[in-house]
Order: sequence, then C-alpha cells, then structure tokens
Amino acid sequence: MTHPNNSKNPEATPSIETPSYKKLKFAIVFMGMLIVLGLAVIVTTIIYRAMGLGKLDTEKPKDEDILILSETFKNFTIYAPEHGVLKSVNGSGGILYLHFTSPKGDIVKVLNTKTGENLSEVIIAPSK
Repeated sequence: MTHPNNSKNPEATPSIETPSYKKLKFAIVFMGMLIVLGLAVIVTTIIYRAMGLGKLDTEKPKDEDILILSETFKNFTIYAPEHGVLKSVNGSGGILYLHFTSPKGDIVKVLNTKTGENLSEVIIAPSK
C-alpha cells in the first residue's frame, strides 16, 4: 500500500497554494511584522527614557499659581522638640504637617501656613 502523497496521481496530492493557504501565510507574516514593530517601539521608548529625553513634567506652573502660593504661605519659625529630628513634611490646604522623632517618641505638629499657629501637636510615646 502506498501513501496518498507518494502516488503518481497529481490530483491526489494537495496543492500548497490554495486560497486559504495564501490567506494564512499573509496573516502569519502580517502578525510577525506587528510583533517586530511593537518590540522596536518598546526598545526605542526604553532607550529614550533612559537617556533622560522623555518629558516627565510637561506642564510648567503659571505665574498666577506661583503668586497664589506665595500669598498663602507666610514666614514663621518652627522649633523642633529637644533632641528631635525632622523626619517628614507634608502640606495640604493651608495646613503643614511636620513629623519629628525624639527620645519622648514621635511628634506630629500641625501648623496653619497662613499664620504659623500651632493647631495641634500629637505625641506618640513609646509604650511602657
């Protein structure tokens, strides 16, 4: 018994160039090109950002924003607790939060940025 592909009848062997085969071949080549193009974009973006050419901060502050900020905050002196170390500073809506560490424990001071008034002081003492 002979294999159908080995027969001498040309009609018994399937044709490779059928329309469905051509469509499949085109789809595979097209998807391969998309993969190569996508990888090229990714590599280019990584190199571009690694060189520091990417724009991270695209919008500069407007002059009126700077003026409002300077009018909101006033000059005042803040005294750290005895042997205290300033760990962090946060601000929001005219309130300034200062986090100190000291031998007494952690201290969070809450200040009004317009007046410098000490609104609150939270002492987180070590447990006994």
